[in-house]
Amino acid sequence: MINNLLGGLFTTLSKQASTIIDETVTTKEEKWKLKNEFHKLLMDSERTAQQEVSNRWRYDMEFGNKLSKSIRPLTLIFNYSFYNYFFC
Repeated sequence: MINNLLGGLFTTLSKQASTIIDETVTTKEEKWKLKNEFHKLLMDSERTAQQEVSNRWRYDMEFGNKLSKSIRPLTLIFNYSFYNYFFC
């Protein structure tokens, strides 16, 4: 889910940046170089974001009490029950 959300954001941003680069840079070598650098920057940002999420989940599982470790499953159960009760 997070990957789809971030992937959509990065895809949109990449398309917009590509259009700006095409409009402002004149030589093909410069366009190619800028697009590759921008793509590398986006991939590094996405990898860093995924690492931070993984680190946060790992920290959540290492420390805290039983309730704090089970908050995600409990939230899922609550949302599922709420949806079934009111919308089905």
